Amino acid sequence: MSAVTPTKALSVVSTFDHVDGDTRVHHAPCRETCAFAAGAQWHHARLTAIESDQDALLELFELALTWHELEYSERHVISPERWMAFVDDHRWTDPDRTERIFSIATDVVMTVKRTSRPCLEP
Repeated sequence: MSAVTPTKALSVVSTFDHVDGDTRVHHAPCRETCAFAAGAQWHHARLTAIESDQDALLELFELALTWHELEYSERHVISPERWMAFVDDHRWTDPDRTERIFSIATDVVMTVKRTSRPCLEP
């Protein structure tokens, strides 16, 4: 099975990373309650960059669309069931917009799950 591979590896340590010259990627800082970085460091960094990194945003929706089709065990990722808790555990520049992004991505996972079920012929 295919696994998700990063297009650009980002540091979890810094708040900003350089990507493609002068473009800056902002990482939403964790709240005290965040426990997501420990188990899925790379995915945590990608998700905290959603607001400023279009590649990270696209990766989220690719993950949502393929969640039930691909094997993700080779890289630790935060599952869709936990995406809204992830949103709550970070300080976003635009919390309402970020909540909408993750909510839509979660809906995509659920819709794909419903439509991927085999149809039972009478």
